[in-house]
Amino acid sequence: MRFNNLFSKPKKQKVNYVRSVKPPDELLQAINERKTIKFYYDGHMRNVEPHACGNFSNGNTILVGYQYSGGSNSGSIPDWRSFTVSEIRDLVVMGLTFDNDRPGYNPHDQRFIKVYAKVT
Repeated sequence: MRFNNLFSKPKKQKVNYVRSVKPPDELLQAINERKTIKFYYDGHMRNVEPHACGNFSNGNTILVGYQYSGGSNSGSIPDWRSFTVSEIRDLVVMGLTFDNDRPGYNPHDQRFIKVYAKVT
């Protein structure tokens, strides 16, 4: 009779944490109405034209937008950015609207497995 299994530690199971969050309604409305937004992200205030929001294949809920001013650790502004929605702080929808898609916008971005809102 073998008793080893009764007293051995159970194996740890790998836990997959859900990193997706429901984006704020204000963010989705800003995308649909093409309104600029500002928020704090990674220690910097950012001014962004939001173009799409959804779940990426890595599980994160992501905002894709064109950052036209504010700070950035990478330093290259203006430019396209992807922001993890759960890390966005103090989101404010501004009164400014944007009419034209910036060069480089891909409304059929294959990284999204679910789209909540996008500029079409």
